[in-house]
Amino acid sequence: MQHVALVKKRCLDAILSGAKTIESRLTVARKPPFGVIEPGHVIYFKQSGGFFRARAAVERVEFFEVLTPEQVRDLARRFEPDVLGGPDYWLAKERARFASFVWFTRVQPIEAGPAYRRWKSFHPRSAWMPGPRPLVRAAAR
Repeated sequence: MQHVALVKKRCLDAILSGAKTIESRLTVARKPPFGVIEPGHVIYFKQSGGFFRARAAVERVEFFEVLTPEQVRDLARRFEPDVLGGPDYWLAKERARFASFVWFTRVQPIEAGPAYRRWKSFHPRSAWMPGPRPLVRAAAR
């Protein structure tokens, strides 16, 4: 399954350089990628207000729910070295109730990505869009 993640330029630069190895999404409501991303999926990283710049394979995911501000601070201490969000990011996410941490590997620079605006999950204000689920055929009997 494919996903499109919109990220800021500095984050994309860090992804492409190999400094950032975990993508984090902390939200007040349960939103993708929470519960929908899995190892083996592919993430296309698109620069906010710009173009697709990277593609990566999902290696591992961890989800946390019903968080308290103290738990968010604990997550910040644990994951910041690989998330590279900075103090302002974590402070802004202190009231989050859901967290998704996505480890990615095999980062490749790209110049084009999927036609995500045609996906059912597309919304102009979304920063993460899961692609259509692949069709699964029933086994022949």
